[in-house]
Amino acid sequence: MDPHASPIPVALSADGGGAPHILVKADGKRDGLISSGEPRSPEEETRLMTDARLTLNGVEVFSFSLRAVSVLLRETLEHAGTTIDSLDWVVLR
Repeated sequence: MDPHASPIPVALSADGGGAPHILVKADGKRDGLISSGEPRSPEEETRLMTDARLTLNGVEVFSFSLRAVSVLLRETLEHAGTTIDSLDWVVLR
């Protein structure tokens, strides 16, 4: 880490309201995927694998992004003491 590097202003926000739209049905628990030694049907294997996947409600996630990102970008620019016009690139991740 460079002790002389300029700080990088950031703004983070989360209220948990979007949780139903970005989730793992299996509640993030992967133990169901670990074999207990009992044989499983192909249907059960498929269900376990499906429930362990991250799922997104794309329309809701995109709508949230349109509302929230501009606010956070504005807050970050204010914190940095600059404006959007002074930037060459904005990379959203």
